[in-house]
Amino acid sequence: MAIISVETPDGIKKVEIEGDAPTEEEELLIQQTFFSDDAPAPSGPPDPATTPYSELKAYYQAQESTDEVSDIAPTVEGQVTDSGVRYEFGKRDTAQEQEEFLTQSMAQTLSSRTTVADIF
Repeated sequence: MAIISVETPDGIKKVEIEGDAPTEEEELLIQQTFFSDDAPAPSGPPDPATTPYSELKAYYQAQESTDEVSDIAPTVEGQVTDSGVRYEFGKRDTAQEQEEFLTQSMAQTLSSRTTVADIF
């Protein structure tokens, strides 16, 4: 028994064969396994360990053009839309901590008539 390396479209694969060289039957099985047109297309991103850089670059550039980047859409008019501010606000556990954060971070933008209670 021997193990041979087979160069496939998905990278190099190791195959165990009976003798020192593959028989016709083993060659046919290798062809059907790794080079068949009926083989399912690989799902997900290519393997960075075995895929050439140029193919990886092309794949991810194609992904960028098809991925939709959604902005944060507020559910209530006047809600904070800056992701950094939303993150910092979300770290506050109690209503008092949230109110203090908003008072400190939004003091310049809040008008004198707007209270923190109006934001909640």
